[in-house]
Amino acid sequence: MPNTIYYGDNLPILAAMPSESVDLIYIDPPFNTGTTQARTQLKTVRSETGDRTGFQGRRYETTELGTKSFADQFDDYLAFLRPRLVEAYRVLAPTGSLYFHIDYREVHYCKMLLDEIFGRACFLNEIIWAYDYGARTRKKWPAKHDNILLYVKDPGCYTFNVDDIDRIPYMAPGLVGPEKAARGKLPTDTWWHTIVSPNGKEKTGYPTQKPLGILERIIRASSHPGDVVLDFFAGSGTTGVAAAQLGRSFILVDNNTEVVQVMTQRLARFNPEVVDFASGTEESISVDPVDLLSRVHIIVAGVWDYEDSALRGLSGPEKDVAMVSRLFSKGSQLGMFADAQINVLKNPTAEELRTVFDDYAHSRSATGDILIFYFSGHGATLGNNQFGFCLKDTKVMPGGSFSPLSTLSFDDIALTLTAAQVHPIFIIDACNSGKAGQYDPNKLIDKMQEQIQATASRSYGLFCACYPEGLAEETTEGGAFTKAICDLASVGIAENSHQRLPYLTLAHLQAPVQRRLEQIGAPLSKLYVGNDLPQFPLVRNMKCRPRSETITGHHRRILDLLWNEGEPQSVSLTDIRNKCGAGAYGNHSKLSLGPWDLVEDAVDPRHRRLTERGRQFVIGQLKVPRKIILDPQTQGWRAAADVQWISYSDITVKK
Repeated sequence: MPNTIYYGDNLPILAAMPSESVDLIYIDPPFNTGTTQARTQLKTVRSETGDRTGFQGRRYETTELGTKSFADQFDDYLAFLRPRLVEAYRVLAPTGSLYFHIDYREVHYCKMLLDEIFGRACFLNEIIWAYDYGARTRKKWPAKHDNILLYVKDPGCYTFNVDDIDRIPYMAPGLVGPEKAARGKLPTDTWWHTIVSPNGKEKTGYPTQKPLGILERIIRASSHPGDVVLDFFAGSGTTGVAAAQLGRSFILVDNNTEVVQVMTQRLARFNPEVVDFASGTEESISVDPVDLLSRVHIIVAGVWDYEDSALRGLSGPEKDVAMVSRLFSKGSQLGMFADAQINVLKNPTAEELRTVFDDYAHSRSATGDILIFYFSGHGATLGNNQFGFCLKDTKVMPGGSFSPLSTLSFDDIALTLTAAQVHPIFIIDACNSGKAGQYDPNKLIDKMQEQIQATASRSYGLFCACYPEGLAEETTEGGAFTKAICDLASVGIAENSHQRLPYLTLAHLQAPVQRRLEQIGAPLSKLYVGNDLPQFPLVRNMKCRPRSETITGHHRRILDLLWNEGEPQSVSLTDIRNKCGAGAYGNHSKLSLGPWDLVEDAVDPRHRRLTERGRQFVIGQLKVPRKIILDPQTQGWRAAADVQWISYSDITVKK
């Protein structure tokens, strides 16, 4: 699902969303303070001569309907929340969670409302976010905390990734030993975290902005990479930032035009789709990551046969070129790119490589394409400490310097690509030769990063080997850096934070590549990724394990209950839990998933009933797949490959 920002009233937007389509909801609704939350109610109508400018510069005519404040409208506050929370329950996935952020004024009343909608058994935690900032009253104990209520859809089956939660220091580390002290401890339900500093880099100007650290902890704990996170009181968009940085998709909703503009700018690097729900029009500022594949071109260059005897021959680049070509090509198990998108150059001259870049830059018919340039061979340090690529005809001058015309500078390539409005990505496995070897490679790579940031702004990638003293680190199968990348890609990443990802981006590779280099004792690499670089798929994740569901006896108990011995009935969620067990409480939602589609909401959404397909299945007129999976590419449910299609009578119930 693409990242999406909706402008409009959140209630109709929620009503239009599919049931069980989001995995985690975080909301931070108005706190009903009674003092600063007064607002004027306006009716707005689109008008070219209107008195207000709204989203995307459109004009609106406003009529004042009256001013209300939360202070004397407590009943209306709960009435405002109720339909939105009912919809939130409906769109939440069977294993999903809701984090409801409020303060001491309304938390008790809101908990009663949530108990009614979710059920008291689904209340998991009250988290206290404590902070110590700002003014202190002298008339009572100063209020320095917020309350976050955690509810789950099914108390017997929900997501909670305890191993992914950030750890905090022990208050008395000397009492637990050095190993435990270094590891830290899990947070409790009381979180000490400062507010967003009014002068800090994180501040957006939104008055009730929440810290990124709070949202990151919530999202790590209660969702998986690839999951969908919803915030329908999105404010400054912090939920979206945290979700995207952790590999989740986000849906953000707000009805304030200025806020939506702040979110759009803040989240631009994650390519959100912006939808004006009020007028029914859609502003798309980017495309789905998978759709970006067709906009990628790859130049793979390796030089091992140098004409100048001063440049020693290298055995690694020939093998590197072969490895990288397989890595990217659709013809291999890993690759995602057509052969026409990959240009492989073996032992090119400086002029040949320069021509390839010029031809590519001048052939662009649209902006925003992505160019990956991989190079393996000798590197050079040119004037002003610029990095240069040594090509087949590179000449070494007396004293060890290089003939400028026989090399191609990093800066020239970056300027050419950014002038063509292309997102440049450099992957470099080069050793520094001649005078280049006299410079600290770390400083040289940092200089490259400064150069590309100056030309490409915040939309670039730079992934480099960092060989000390100019020496290449080669293995019998190629350069150590290139081989680490290809080896990692060939096996995939199975960590909890990656196992739901169908593909890996450049940013996903850095930490695992570093670990691989450490294991073999090779020098580490450096990665720089600009904040605005599109997060496009680089290679397939061979360890992707999509979410799956299998129909079992627990599901049959629910079907039996709804079938009611041939007299189909609607059953409340509470009765399903009581009669079929707490674990089966969430299974009724799974029976609604696309390939099955056996159960649906009744007229009252807190009751469930059989669909027409469900009735046909029970009486033996229909078969369904025993196992279904969530397709990691489309994010839609489908029958698993080579799965058995079963009848109702094939499902056994354990006594």
